Amino acid sequence: DQILQLRGVAIGITGWLLALIGPVGTLVLCEAAKLITAFQVQNYQADLAKRHDAEDKRLAEAARRHQESSRGAGGSEKKAVAVGAPGKPPSFSKTAAAKCTPTGGFDGAVVPEVEEGGKVKGKFA
Repeated sequence: DQILQLRGVAIGITGWLLALIGPVGTLVLCEAAKLITAFQVQNYQADLAKRHDAEDKRLAEAARRHQESSRGAGGSEKKAVAVGAPGKPPSFSKTAAAKCTPTGGFDGAVVPEVEEGGKVKGKFA
């Protein structure tokens, strides 16, 4: 009390009320900000859900149109073919691999020729 000459007891009732208004006002404004933010988050989430639904509908429509156009353009629908048992990858024998050539692989893929014993022939070696 000597340096700043503060007299806490001497501020009176008005000083104490003003000193308490600051923290109480801060508490009230912080709680109000929480309510406003919660309202904004709810509105944003609702808007986001609407946008996602609209995007899902747009993509479903585009997929439907693509499927219709690919059917009408020529052709046959591609069908999935299961190879091997479910949950188990297909097995390839050495003889099947040996019959593949660099120019005549499966589905146009380049597959190297394999010699007896499993060695790769040609430019793939």
